[in-house]
Amino acid sequence: MPTKSGFDSGSGFRRRFRFDAQWALALARRPGLAPARGTAAGKWTAVFREASASIAGASALGDPGGVPSALGRAEAALRARQGEARFDRARKEQAAPGASGANWAARLAEEYRREFHPGAAPRAEPPTEDKLTAADSAAAAAFGAGRLFRRAGLLLRPLFRFVLARSAPILKFAAVALAILAAAGLLAQWRHSGAGAERVQPPEAGKAAARLPGWVKIPEPFHLFNLSAPLIAGQKLDYEARRHSTGGGREDFLSYGEFEGKTPFVRLAVYRQGSEKMAAPAFYVDMARRAAAIGISIDRADPPTPQATRFGEFEMAALSMLKGRLARDNCRGFRLGVARQGVGIAGFACGEDGQPLSGRELAGVINRIDLVSARGDRALRDFFASAEPRPSRRGTK
Repeated sequence: MPTKSGFDSGSGFRRRFRFDAQWALALARRPGLAPARGTAAGKWTAVFREASASIAGASALGDPGGVPSALGRAEAALRARQGEARFDRARKEQAAPGASGANWAARLAEEYRREFHPGAAPRAEPPTEDKLTAADSAAAAAFGAGRLFRRAGLLLRPLFRFVLARSAPILKFAAVALAILAAAGLLAQWRHSGAGAERVQPPEAGKAAARLPGWVKIPEPFHLFNLSAPLIAGQKLDYEARRHSTGGGREDFLSYGEFEGKTPFVRLAVYRQGSEKMAAPAFYVDMARRAAAIGISIDRADPPTPQATRFGEFEMAALSMLKGRLARDNCRGFRLGVARQGVGIAGFACGEDGQPLSGRELAGVINRIDLVSARGDRALRDFFASAEPRPSRRGTK
């Protein structure tokens, strides 16, 4: 509804425009008080200077309705000129190197806000980039992993189908391959542990083996016994000894001469039993074991017969012995079972120049066994002390 002044009071724009127009007219009539260029009042002053004649004429004629029409035309002309200027400036900014469309659009919006809505708060700029959180990173990683697994599944799907379709032949092939590998491993182990391969035993295993029942060689043993018989006069003595690892028993070996050749050969063993329990094998088995210890085999053995000596009754038998291609048929084995004092004597002897060795001659050799030192062994000393005095060299002829 028109008011007394002829303006529409229901329009905020027209109320503001009426005030600006009246102020611009007052400033237009006073050039010395014109506002500075670039302000809102300065822009409107340029319009109203052009429309001042029309506005003054309309007011003088008493036509208040003509003022709004003149002001409307002036406003439209101003907006057209401002729009062209802004368009030209925006086109230049957009064509400039490094210019961004978002920048000049934001500047135009900001100019419009300052011109028509100076009291409004500046519009908040949207964030240029979002900051990724831990949840976003985890979701991205899970998504990437899912895509990777999906691609892997697509690639491996033909292989799975092939395996499922031919599972029986594949299992047979795998079983055969495993059997071949196992056989190859056993063969390599057998070749490594064959003859000529040196075994290195760790210290702990060596200690454990030493604790097992068995015999241990004594290095550089003390000579407890001696044999001085005419049959072996001038022959070299080879003395060895060993001790039982758990029972403590000791066995001394006296070897005279060489098995190869025509000279006499005597192998004598004196056993002092300890706490160990030793089985008593048959005579032939005992002789075979003792001969095998020095690389000799027994080809033939006669049944043993008793033969008296100063230490008691011995078992004796003629033997045919072999070492490689060398054979000696003039040998005789002897054995005295472990006596009450825990002493045993056994061995074998071969005559000179292929001559057979009789039981009496062998008994004479045994009677010449002497005790050098009992080393605190009272039972061993009593065994030799209780034996009959050995016959003189004259009595043995």
